[in-house]
Amino acid sequence: MPTYNQRLVLELVRVRGPISRADIVRLSGLTFPSVSRIVGELIERNLIAEKRQRRGGMGKPPTELELNPESAFSIGLNVDRDHLSAVIVDLAGVVKGHYHHPLEDPSPKSVLPLLSEAAETLLNEHGVAKSLLLGAGVGLPAPLHTSAVDGLSHNSALPEDLSGWQSVALPTTLGQQLGCPVLLENNATAAAIGERWYGVGRNIDNFFFVFFGYGVGGGLILEGRPHVGFRGFAGEFGNIPIRAPKRGMPKHTGEYAAMGLLHERLKEAGVATDAETLAARYAEGDAIILEWLDTAAQHLAPALVYAEYLIDPEAIIFGGRLPAPLTDGLIERVAALLPALRHPAKPYEPRLLRGETGENAAALGAATIPIYRALTPDPVPEGRYYSRAHPATVQPMRAF
Repeated sequence: MPTYNQRLVLELVRVRGPISRADIVRLSGLTFPSVSRIVGELIERNLIAEKRQRRGGMGKPPTELELNPESAFSIGLNVDRDHLSAVIVDLAGVVKGHYHHPLEDPSPKSVLPLLSEAAETLLNEHGVAKSLLLGAGVGLPAPLHTSAVDGLSHNSALPEDLSGWQSVALPTTLGQQLGCPVLLENNATAAAIGERWYGVGRNIDNFFFVFFGYGVGGGLILEGRPHVGFRGFAGEFGNIPIRAPKRGMPKHTGEYAAMGLLHERLKEAGVATDAETLAARYAEGDAIILEWLDTAAQHLAPALVYAEYLIDPEAIIFGGRLPAPLTDGLIERVAALLPALRHPAKPYEPRLLRGETGENAAALGAATIPIYRALTPDPVPEGRYYSRAHPATVQPMRAF
């Protein structure tokens, strides 16, 4: 892992490159001898390279430095209740490959071998040696964190089909198999990070991300970086309680807007649930899909108004595994319901946007976490839930 000053220089090269040594001195506050020594160390480690020289001005133009994207890689893995996805990205955050696998059983016994298999497949397909891995990020469908005492994930609110993950020291187990650090993140927050890094959120510093996996969750980007709250539960708007209209009916917002509910109803009708089929049947006016969209919008709209007043986001972004046409249909329905729920004097309404990262959002976000950890000037303490310690980057740059 690079030292603090090495990470400071790396971050400047990543965000501002191509950049000269003199500009690094000016922006970092380090002395020229220190910058020269650090640059030499980073070139020796193949993390940065000397590139073209700028023209103009008197005298010899300064040699510029750029990140060497092929010098290191990161893997992002996302586990949902019915689906596993993975990506591999280079040091510059460019996606090199994807991996998808349906899940019948989300238990650790079934999924752990698949996580290792997904990572190994991506490494082999793209000719990346394990020695070049900065790390792997794993998104899970619950706000899990890792204890510094026993290395186990703890969350008493996990649903029954995921409860087995509480006894899995995932960073240790998978880290030993891959030979690199493994960092956990709630998949809704990971998806928000992915959208911030790669998608429509690139130029939006404050947004709420509505993530559709098997269930529905939320991720927060505030002042350009993820925000997860004190114990990692910030954004979990799917658990907002509501007054059930009848005894025995769901009592939380997310239960009415979960894709899992839509899939169950379609399967009962003998309909496939892949993205292409969903989009085609929506275009044909499928009654099951339209009813689900109407119900989901009715329950999401009040929760999103709460988010508007609590965090005042510039935008609310909808994304994840919900196909684009259905996402657009849901946004239209939510947009029609929100005005009646807002205070009439509210002067500003956040934009409602469809995300651009699609079903890979959470895996992409998970993959950026090891890169962020390696490049940001502020260290992430070992043995702690990663997002709990998310540091700010050097201003005015944004890490995500």
